[in-house]
Amino acid sequence: MLRFLFACLLLLPILPEMSYGYYSNGRWAATATDPAVAPVGFPTTLTWSIAADGTPLSTGGTSNFVSFFDGLLGSGGGGTNLSQRPWFTFVKQSFDRWTELSGLAFVYEPADDGATHGNATGAIDVRGDVRLAGKFLDGVGGTNAQAGFIPNADLTVDTGDSVYFGNATNSYRALRNTLMHEIGHAFGLGHVDSNSAAFLMEGFSNNSFEGPQLDDVRGVQALYGDKYERLAGTGGNESIEQASMLGVIDPGTSLKIGTHAATGTLVLSTETDFASIANQSDVDFYSFTLSGAATIDLTVTPLGASYNERIGGSSSAFVTTNAAQLSNLDLALYAVVDGLPTQIGSSNAQPLGVAESLLGVDLTAPGDYFVRIAGSSAATQLYQLEIKVDATIEPTLGGDFDLDGDVDGADFLTWQQGAGSAYDDEDLAAWRANFGALAGGNVVNSTLATPEPSVWALAGIAACCGWNWRKRRYRTAKSLTAVVQNRADFLKPLSAPYILALPRLSRAAISFALGGD
Repeated sequence: MLRFLFACLLLLPILPEMSYGYYSNGRWAATATDPAVAPVGFPTTLTWSIAADGTPLSTGGTSNFVSFFDGLLGSGGGGTNLSQRPWFTFVKQSFDRWTELSGLAFVYEPADDGATHGNATGAIDVRGDVRLAGKFLDGVGGTNAQAGFIPNADLTVDTGDSVYFGNATNSYRALRNTLMHEIGHAFGLGHVDSNSAAFLMEGFSNNSFEGPQLDDVRGVQALYGDKYERLAGTGGNESIEQASMLGVIDPGTSLKIGTHAATGTLVLSTETDFASIANQSDVDFYSFTLSGAATIDLTVTPLGASYNERIGGSSSAFVTTNAAQLSNLDLALYAVVDGLPTQIGSSNAQPLGVAESLLGVDLTAPGDYFVRIAGSSAATQLYQLEIKVDATIEPTLGGDFDLDGDVDGADFLTWQQGAGSAYDDEDLAAWRANFGALAGGNVVNSTLATPEPSVWALAGIAACCGWNWRKRRYRTAKSLTAVVQNRADFLKPLSAPYILALPRLSRAAISFALGGD
């Protein structure tokens, strides 16, 4: 049975936003952890604490939150450490669920100094940004909890309703859904209505599902980004330097992220994998590593169900939101070449709501690569990214590790980059045997078919450069031929044999060969 459940201390909306689903009242501009919060769509941290019994409330009276829940679920032996209470787990789970689904990190603050609830901002080791308290509101039925607006977004639970909060069904889902709803208000979401789906931020109790649903997830990610932004650190994954690391993808395997947005408006409590572009200013970078040369497929697919929604409690018409067709996505693949981000390919030709792909891309060197995803509108667009790595590319000419049809100094660098993983001593022997050869049996230069001592000295230089290069965070992942050949000032002093032997070494290698630093 549905009944009215939730109330807010302020009834007038702030910064309404309903064009793309959900309903935003704004976001935090400063927190105890982050004095200057980044713009909308970026991650931040909010602390939460529990006001001690007797703490004065800005709405009148004093809090009895702790004794109320001690009476319902037990005190765990009492004491001042609230985290030992049996009911604390359910409170913490309610905050943690929002963290699992977004760039917003909720952190428990065990201190609470008893400042007036609803009137005091958060401070580390003093009190949380969001504080929980309890008092009698209207007893059994009616309003079960209420919350203020940012920056006084504290929560108050109706401690007159022991029947509702004492319901142990589904691990006290009624309690947890109530808290998760009010937490949604605390970080900036308002009430919504829907006649085609069920969402947590609707203004009444519905415990047929658990926690935030699709529109609720889109709402929190619109304000604070997705979990990949948060895990990338301060500033999100907005650049190659802060790309979200996806790890090594082995040949013959694939990796997907953002998959749980494909299951409709219902979000299960076990689902946590949601990725999105928050707005047209947001970009997402991901890094992945290849252990050897390979052909890859990249695909980014916009996801999301269609549903009807309006501002909660209004009499306006319902607006249909097709969550899979809100922002046209852009896909690009990068490598770091000579210390500079270099685009390998891009795709943005498909219409709104259609996947973008880069298929059959040959990556001729092991190392780190970077995927960039962007959007075209202010709407939050959920997506799935898939990276598929086909079988490792094998060179037709022994020692041609960069697959450019000849065997030269650049191949030695590639061997260095993959030594111990993609390549071994046998591969090095093949490079020695075929140095100077072209695919098809020709030789680059007859004087170099068998490397002379000067050439081997240059190979030693390449090894040193490879060692230094391996200390960098990012591996050179693409042929450097064009980079070096376009720099005539470096090539002019070199003799033809040197150019043939090292056509794609870095500036450092060339400078070293010329007697520089």
